[in-house]
Amino acid sequence: MFGLFFIHGAIFMLKLNMTFFYNTILGFAVLWVFCFSFSAMSTAVEAQTLQERPLEYQFTHINNPYYDAMVSEAVNQRPDNYDFTKLRSLYTQTSQYDPIGNDVLEKFNKLAYVASTDEDKEKVANAMLEYRTLARSHLAHMGVILSALSLARDDPRFGPVDFLEWVQDGLIESIVRSGDGYSLNTSYDIITLPEEEMLFIKLGLKQIDTQSVNEGYIFYNMHDVVDLKRQKRRTLFVNTTIPLRYLTAVKKEQDATMKFDIRRR
Repeated sequence: MFGLFFIHGAIFMLKLNMTFFYNTILGFAVLWVFCFSFSAMSTAVEAQTLQERPLEYQFTHINNPYYDAMVSEAVNQRPDNYDFTKLRSLYTQTSQYDPIGNDVLEKFNKLAYVASTDEDKEKVANAMLEYRTLARSHLAHMGVILSALSLARDDPRFGPVDFLEWVQDGLIESIVRSGDGYSLNTSYDIITLPEEEMLFIKLGLKQIDTQSVNEGYIFYNMHDVVDLKRQKRRTLFVNTTIPLRYLTAVKKEQDATMKFDIRRR
């Protein structure tokens, strides 16, 4: 009797274990299918977004929360030891990075014009909000800061002059500390083209001639300059790799798009 009870118990446990094993396998299968589907969907969405960016930059030029955090720190705290070099570096990793900035400056000035001349208070308020948002998005862009400074000196609504001067000075000092310009290895690093112009002003140099060089993935300018204070002529090396690689990638993508459109016609 005890042996029969033991056999029935064993059969029951075997069925229970088989049921548990089956349910476990089924659960893992469902989970795998869900994860695969979610991954495929995420990849498709990401690929669709990345197609809108320059091909060589689509995996690095993403919205960078660290940049936004540094901008907030600058605006709200203005610390003495603020790292403008890090701010400039993070800016190049954002989707709004623009080494030239002509389009940004055009929009910037249009918003300032609406805010200064429109009689509709709601339009003025919206223009000012968009203006401030745009300024924060490009706080590391020398051209934007110079434009904002010019506007703020005429109208304090466009920003505190002392804050914008602090940002301008910080950006310039960051460039000056990046090298000494006497060789390619110790060249000054720039991330936007207006920085090069400000570098000449800061160092008191007069530009005589320029040779732009591209060696593989490296871009740089060799400037023949005169030190106005010492009245000495020298060669100044400026590393332009970051902005010019970006602009090269954009042009390559535009050319590819143009060829594709022509073939479709």
